[in-house]
Amino acid sequence: MCAESEILPFIKCIPGCEDATEHTATEWLSCDTEANQLYTDEEISLVQNKPQDDSDLEETDEPENVLVSHSGAANALEIALRCIDQSENTTSTDIMFTRRWLNIASTSRITSLRQTNLTNFFIPKDL
Repeated sequence: MCAESEILPFIKCIPGCEDATEHTATEWLSCDTEANQLYTDEEISLVQNKPQDDSDLEETDEPENVLVSHSGAANALEIALRCIDQSENTTSTDIMFTRRWLNIASTSRITSLRQTNLTNFFIPKDL
């Protein structure tokens, strides 16, 4: 029981664990001895230095350098803005910058959808 009372102040320093009790500390410490295997330094270094196997990573069919459309960007930013608005940790700066990027994407979407006049192809772009 001595270890639990010694570790309890440290557990209470963890965000979200301020209301932890000695029972919580006992529960955490019992997990260390029940099912968890103790590893030697050599075993830890072997696992740490082992090359990572990428076969378990989910692969996508899309190439990495696919351009996102203006409509897709605007839709994603609209969803992001709704999510940011709902978050309690959001600052006004977060909302302002997200709205700014949403406006940029929306303007680009509207510009890309505007029909081009035939005469625009004959006007030099230097002017």
